[in-house]
Amino acid sequence: MRYPVIIIPILALFITALVFDNNDAQANEVTVSAMGCERYTQLTPTIMDKAERFAKEAAWKKFKGNKSAGFTSSEKSFYKKHKNKFMEALDDLISDFSIQREKDDTVRKKYCVLMSVTFDRGEVKRMFVDNSAAGMQETFEASDFGVLFVARVETSRTAYDTKRTDVRETSENAVLKEESSSTDSGSVDSLESKSLSAEKSGGSSTRKRDKVEYAVEIEISEDLGYAINEQLNEAGYVAMEVEDLDDVPLLDELAEEGGFRASGGLPTRVKKGYKNAAIDAGWEFLGIGSVDISAPRDDTRTGQLKVTAKVSFKVWQLSDGRAKTVASVKKKIISVVGDDPGVLETAAANKAAKKALDIVISQMQEQGLR
Repeated sequence: MRYPVIIIPILALFITALVFDNNDAQANEVTVSAMGCERYTQLTPTIMDKAERFAKEAAWKKFKGNKSAGFTSSEKSFYKKHKNKFMEALDDLISDFSIQREKDDTVRKKYCVLMSVTFDRGEVKRMFVDNSAAGMQETFEASDFGVLFVARVETSRTAYDTKRTDVRETSENAVLKEESSSTDSGSVDSLESKSLSAEKSGGSSTRKRDKVEYAVEIEISEDLGYAINEQLNEAGYVAMEVEDLDDVPLLDELAEEGGFRASGGLPTRVKKGYKNAAIDAGWEFLGIGSVDISAPRDDTRTGQLKVTAKVSFKVWQLSDGRAKTVASVKKKIISVVGDDPGVLETAAANKAAKKALDIVISQMQEQGLR
């Protein structure tokens, strides 16, 4: 049942579409306000339905263009190729909507509606999965996928002052001055050499990179494993536990035995051991990544603390006794702000790892790897 059309000032219809996101970083819904209009010869329910549809499409356009949607570069590329499928399934991606304003301009014969539309990011992600090369396969068996993330926290940072080198150049130029004079008895010509000094200055500045030392944080690394496994299962893979592999050390054992590099990274031989163990276990994919977490710093913009995390991640397909790289992420950086340093470290690590996994899953889905 429709409510009577409410007449409102025309200016109110030119409200800029707004995007609201729940403060919770893990919120799965995003609400967008947008407007749709349709011209008519006679205002009918069909005309009203068309305007509502246009409002939903305008809301979707705002949603997908906003960072709240969380589209990866691979998903954006995929969307351009399959836009029609998303538009056909638009109502399935909407969890709720409501009419905020209506206007019937009887002079211009134009009906407009301003709507609040809530999109379910979980359904949107599922749409990408179902329509990917892997998802379009009629039958498939979910692949075993294990991930190992090593979190490192900043323990010290040495900052170096900017070094400036000044260059000053002086050149001596000889100028010949000729003078002539005359007397009653004759004329006299004289030459005088005069020295002038020309000076030039300049220089260059050299900035030496800060020296940063990291230490492996086992607890955060283990927390990452739980979050990543949940994400893998949602993407259609079978999440495997790296700790279940045979003949490989656990992270806490590596830390106790000094098995990490001085920088806190995994030695190449250790990575190779994990890959060989995963091959022997019959896994299809193995991912190894690192998250470097900065020390909390004052954020001048918010007045709170800020922690930055830098993530790198690589995934191998394991088949025929070999490990072939199929997806990778190199040095993506994210930041979080808040008041509790411990909470910020974990939040930054989780957000960085999730971003990296989103990217590699998109890359793998494009290749039909599932």
